[in-house]
Amino acid sequence: MRDYELVLIVNPEVSDEALGEVLGRVRGAIAARGGEVTDVNVWGRRRIAFTIKQFRHGIYAALTAKMDPAATGELEHGLSLSEDIIRHLLIKLEKAPVKQVQQAVEEKEESKEQSDDGGDTE
Repeated sequence: MRDYELVLIVNPEVSDEALGEVLGRVRGAIAARGGEVTDVNVWGRRRIAFTIKQFRHGIYAALTAKMDPAATGELEHGLSLSEDIIRHLLIKLEKAPVKQVQQAVEEKEESKEQSDDGGDTE
């Protein structure tokens, strides 16, 4: 099993309740193929840089999952058929998931701020 990150752009006309159902279906599709979703992060409604299927906005969500590489093609085919998902991107994570990288960056910034605060005594 490998680590993957799946970024979705969901139809902006979908309600919050329906968004939960869409993400539940994606989780179910991953589980049905022997995978496991380890993290879900909904970024919210954002402007898209260019028009996709006549939409200028979309609801962004990122999922981190562990799954068999052979199942990714089937999953992507199912995502492309969904009317609620206007775009998706599945990426194999080479090293650390995005959340771990973000935590490392935040820790580095905090340590830099602490070292900057201690040096000035004028």
